[in-house]
Amino acid sequence: LQACIHHCVPVFAAIDQLVACGTPVKRVRATLCPLFNEILRNLSSSNPFSTVVAKSGNGIVSPWEHLNGLWSGSRILLLARYCGLQLEYSEAKVESFVANSSDLSSLKTFDAEIENRRLVAEKNGKILCYVSTADIEQKKVEIKLEEVDSNNALASEGLTVKLYTNKSKPTMVLHGDYQNELDFSIGVTSCVWQLSH
Repeated sequence: LQACIHHCVPVFAAIDQLVACGTPVKRVRATLCPLFNEILRNLSSSNPFSTVVAKSGNGIVSPWEHLNGLWSGSRILLLARYCGLQLEYSEAKVESFVANSSDLSSLKTFDAEIENRRLVAEKNGKILCYVSTADIEQKKVEIKLEEVDSNNALASEGLTVKLYTNKSKPTMVLHGDYQNELDFSIGVTSCVWQLSH
């Protein structure tokens, strides 16, 4: 079950640890779709969204469920439910980049929009990431493109989960490198940073 969420990164154990300390998780921020974020990192004016997607996955992984939010949505909902927020996928606010759920040829319709957003983010000194957020107190889940600082953990390659208790800064950050085969199989280099209270 740990691997289903985050490739061997011990997310549930971290949540349990925080609850045991009397600090239940109030908010979760995560990049749960490394394929989509890898696509975003490879965008350029000469390499539009539809072209990068066509080259992604090496023919092994279909990008469809990554681009329509299903991959991220199913995982952030599991985390939200584990933290006490009982929501269905239909209640989440999901930004999808597949106009037709069964036709990836529609991706070109998003080229101009995503390029404009990439340029705005670049002008602001930020990069685009596909971020999942579960706000337990506000009872809402969102999956959408966001501008984040390049030094933000969410902008790093791989998978990242930030757990918030009652502070604006994350209490715990978990990260795993999904491209490392050893990491993927047994998670030996997954890292947990306990931040000061």
